[in-house]
Amino acid sequence: MSQPKSIGAIVVVSVVINLIVLVSVISTMSSVDDLNRSWQDITAANSSKAAELIKLERTLGYVGFVHHFKNYIIRRDKSYLEQAVESYEDAHLALSKLLLHAKDDEEINHIKAVKITLDTYYKNLQSIKSLEHDLTVEQIDALVAVDDRRAAAALVALRERLSPYMTHQYEQARTSANAIQSNLTIASIIIVPILLLVTAAFIFQLRKYYKLSREYQMVLDSSPDGIIYAELNGDIIHCNKVAQGIFGYSEEELLAMKVEELVPVDYRGDHAKHRHSFSQNGVVKKMGSRDTKLYGLQKSGNLVEIDVAISALNVDNKIRNLAIVRDITKLRHLENLAETDHLTCLMNRRAIDAVLDREYKHAVRYNRHLSIMLIDLDNFKSLNDTEGHLKGDEALKFVAEFLSQNIRPSDYLARWGGDEFVLLCPELTQQEAIDFAERIRHRFRQLPQTFKVSLTMSIGISDIGSNDSVKSIRQLTLDADKALYAAKEGGKDRVCTS
Repeated sequence: MSQPKSIGAIVVVSVVINLIVLVSVISTMSSVDDLNRSWQDITAANSSKAAELIKLERTLGYVGFVHHFKNYIIRRDKSYLEQAVESYEDAHLALSKLLLHAKDDEEINHIKAVKITLDTYYKNLQSIKSLEHDLTVEQIDALVAVDDRRAAAALVALRERLSPYMTHQYEQARTSANAIQSNLTIASIIIVPILLLVTAAFIFQLRKYYKLSREYQMVLDSSPDGIIYAELNGDIIHCNKVAQGIFGYSEEELLAMKVEELVPVDYRGDHAKHRHSFSQNGVVKKMGSRDTKLYGLQKSGNLVEIDVAISALNVDNKIRNLAIVRDITKLRHLENLAETDHLTCLMNRRAIDAVLDREYKHAVRYNRHLSIMLIDLDNFKSLNDTEGHLKGDEALKFVAEFLSQNIRPSDYLARWGGDEFVLLCPELTQQEAIDFAERIRHRFRQLPQTFKVSLTMSIGISDIGSNDSVKSIRQLTLDADKALYAAKEGGKDRVCTS
């Protein structure tokens, strides 16, 4: 009787254990799904909050409400008032949405601080309309000035709250995942008869995690930019395929390297110092600019021009760096093609317009001199008519080479169109520009030419900085064009000023 009782007891225990394991597996699977849904909800909520915060900062900052507010004070142009009102409404809407996502009273207070400052600005904006028009900008500014330091601090606090909260939620999710895995392990070793069932459940979960891991890797590899993840000391711990392609190394090679090995030798010391200093700040920073080029060192020893955005992450109280790297070699080549005249290899009209805009703003801001010369080839039409357009093209290249060799390093030379060239001369007064133009004209006239038609130069000059009045860019170029016309009408081969 004892044997049947023992068998019965074993069966009962086995059934009970099987039920426990079954419940445990079902509970585990449910927990995994709940964890996944919870993480997705948290991510969606914080992504929405981040988007609204970015929208708020955009509507408040440059080309936003405060920008239009200041411009309206300075210029009293109603278009800026209308844009300020529109930006105020957008900012107000963003604040309302942020309030819906606020987690606690502290965050609500930060949002209200921004709203109070915004409303104060708006109230002052409305009061400007009734002010007398003969008040100076300083007087108006004194009347409507707003202390926005509290709002600025609140915006900083709102930004800083996003990252720690995501990290906290990630840690909670990881803790829950670890607890699930521990429960699976305990359940798998309770009893041999249910080992296959527990193993099957474990394999199921493992495949789920493996699939998720593969999806993460596919997301990284599908990025159009290179991604490099590194320790604080510079050791690379992860890279995607695009990063491997940019630098020419395999994944195994990159994981055995430091970040500094991807930097040109002359800059490695400074790079390590800047990287360590940056890591303490924990902000996102874009490296390089249009005027400051950044290069990476490939395995072949070649340099590749890149754009880099880096951020510092705190993972388990360990500082790590994430770098997003983009190869801009082709982009630069396309930019050069778009900004270069194919015949003379000088800047084209599009490129010199951008330079003129930049140099004009610099000259006006710092009260500096800036001269512009429009240079036209005399008798060029006759050359085309008598010797053909190929000879005309040869003449244009001849002139472009001559001008390039006879200007200062600080000058900007471009083909303006047809047989006209433009020379932009920063820090050159009107008289200095006249003397410079006369030297160029005289040297060109003395050059031996292979053309049947004698080519000379007519030059028109316009400048800012020689008197108290400030011309617009349009007026500056129009004056140079008028001066050039006067030179042509006056008999050609001469220099005239506006």
